[in-house]
Amino acid sequence: MKARTMFMVAPDDEMVGANPKVSRQAFDLVVAEKVWYEIRGGHFGLIYYPSERFDEACGVQVEFLRDTLLI
Repeated sequence: MKARTMFMVAPDDEMVGANPKVSRQAFDLVVAEKVWYEIRGGHFGLIYYPSERFDEACGVQVEFLRDTLLI
């Protein structure tokens, strides 16, 4: 299995200290195959079930894991 990583980043993250530019810099330093995904809804917006954002986040993560683990 090859090394892969995914960053799911909320550009409007409301967590103190969260900075999409820093996330992007960290992403750019990763040497493995990688996926960048921007999601609306802030840091906590995607954890509320049921919601459109929750479904989006889960779907993206399932697709990434499926692609990564079934290679």
